[in-house]
Amino acid sequence: MTRNATEPSPVAAPETDFFDSPIFKLMVASSLLARPFNESIGPERDLTLPEWRAMVALHARGGLSNIEVSELTGLDAMTVSRALDRLRRNDRVGRSRDEQDGRRQINSLTASGRNTYRAVVKLARQRQDAMTSELSQSDVRGLERTLDTIILHLKGEA
Repeated sequence: MTRNATEPSPVAAPETDFFDSPIFKLMVASSLLARPFNESIGPERDLTLPEWRAMVALHARGGLSNIEVSELTGLDAMTVSRALDRLRRNDRVGRSRDEQDGRRQINSLTASGRNTYRAVVKLARQRQDAMTSELSQSDVRGLERTLDTIILHLKGEA
């Protein structure tokens, strides 16, 4: 269900209540979800969070340009460029020219990148299972739909 833009927000509250707002809660949840990656998972594998996000996109969609990785991950173009450059230096990503458009560069996971992905995704799935353990399947599906709606809306603002 879509809300008319002229209607007041159902979450509108005085500025002092921003702490309890959905956007602040999403920021806190994002930080808490990333903490184990930043503290141990990434450093143990010489992998940054932007690199991991790029790897997830490349695994899901196959060969992608830098711009496509940026669009899929929500990361800015410079962050994606640095992440993919570092992944290439570490032999986790290869780059080739697009056969249809010779100007376009395509990034793909290498065998080493796929191995790293498989190792890290196991830990990510464990984290996801722990995060959703108190939710019903219906709640998880509702959360996925809500997040998809929020992401689509935010992409429209970019």
